[in-house]
Amino acid sequence: MLGPLGLLTLVRLAESTSARPGSLGEIRDEGLTVGIDEREDAIVITLVGELDVSTAPRFNRAMTDHRTRHARALIVDLSRLQFMDSTGLSAVLVAEMHARTSHQRFAVVRGPRHVQELFRLTGVDHFLEVLDTPDAIASA
Repeated sequence: MLGPLGLLTLVRLAESTSARPGSLGEIRDEGLTVGIDEREDAIVITLVGELDVSTAPRFNRAMTDHRTRHARALIVDLSRLQFMDSTGLSAVLVAEMHARTSHQRFAVVRGPRHVQELFRLTGVDHFLEVLDTPDAIASA
C-alpha cells in the first residue's frame, strides 16, 4: 500500500506468499517483506520492515532460492529497513560469505542511519560493498 509521498506503508499483518508482476516473487509476513527482483545484471533482494531474530529466516530463504544461487551478482537493498539487530547483521554477513564462496558479487544498498551505524560500530562497513541505489552496481 502506498502512503504519503509514495512511500510504502507497512502493515504488520501476516500474509501469504505472493508474486508481483516483474519480480521473481515476494515473501510477506509479519515484520518483514522480502522482494526478489531479477535485473539484467543482478538479483535485488529488497527488505522492508525489520530484520531481526524473528524475521531472519525469511531473508535466509530468499538468499538460498535457486535463482539467487545462480545469479552473477546479489544486491540486498536495506534502504527500507526500519530495524536491524545483531541477528539481522549476522544474516547479511552469512549471505555475503556464501556469495563470495560462490564467486558472486555481493553488495548492499545503504540502509537508514541506524543500520549504517550498526555497520560502522561493528566494522562491517570496511569490507561490505555499499551502494547508494540498486542501480549503482552497473557503474561500480
